[in-house]
Amino acid sequence: MRDALNALFVGSFAISLCCGLLGCTAPQARSCSGAPLDRPTMAPEKRARLEADLRAAEIAAQEAPESEDAAIWVGRRLSYLGRYQDAIAYYTDAIAQFGATAKLLRHRGHRYITVREFDRAREDLANAWLLAAAQLDAVEPDGIPTAAGPRSTLKGNIAYHRALAEFCLGDFESARIHWRDAIDVATNDDSRVAALYWLAVTEFERGSATDALAALDLITPSMDVQENQTYLQLALLLKGTRDANALLATDSALGIGVDRATLGFGKAMHARYILKDERQSQRFLEETAGLAEWAAFGVIASDAMLAREAAHESTR
Repeated sequence: MRDALNALFVGSFAISLCCGLLGCTAPQARSCSGAPLDRPTMAPEKRARLEADLRAAEIAAQEAPESEDAAIWVGRRLSYLGRYQDAIAYYTDAIAQFGATAKLLRHRGHRYITVREFDRAREDLANAWLLAAAQLDAVEPDGIPTAAGPRSTLKGNIAYHRALAEFCLGDFESARIHWRDAIDVATNDDSRVAALYWLAVTEFERGSATDALAALDLITPSMDVQENQTYLQLALLLKGTRDANALLATDSALGIGVDRATLGFGKAMHARYILKDERQSQRFLEETAGLAEWAAFGVIASDAMLAREAAHESTR
């Protein structure tokens, strides 16, 4: 086992060295419409810091070859550098060594969503949910720490990502079930408000405004939301108690681009289902799908929605 796990580290190191020398110019993914999606650009100082974090994670994994968590951190650090295919390959190798665990499937499933392989994401996350069912839930450490500290759990993240994969596939009946799973296991208002917001959007998409409004009724301005303020404000926008023009992207630990993506998709849903302005909704979706931060959930959801609608139009 130790030799095999050391081989996993050596393989990761070789990938890092190869990418450093050759530049890894191949697209990391393709959008739902087939456009190539390249590794994100970032400031040299940020890239240097993330590369150092990756090297530290690789060393930690080599020093603790029996540690599944150490292996997971290598995959996470690869992802923060935009090396999503390398992260997926690393998780796949780790699964071969540690077995298909809930944690490894949760993280690989997340990255399958990133690269728009939604069917594979759904499979990984469905299996992760089954495996996690018999386990006590646990808080997941933050890869990009915020002042609020870790606010999500393993089961919560599995349900949340599973629901998002189903949403992107257009299976709104399944998505609503898994958003409800995420709500059921939520341990704080940050997790709760995000899942409720997405549940409301899903209910609108499946044509049930009554159920959407019922989900929104559970969201109030007094909720203890320390991290997911954008979701809270978008939910209040859908309820009619916020002005869309007053909602501006802010620079958080995740970056202003991620917030811009979340807002863009949320405003598209507000335009579609509250204002009944399909032209404005389409504009927001197209602008959001074209953002450089293509790994953000708002971009992914916009991309998937536009592709589904284009496919529907082509069959009419």
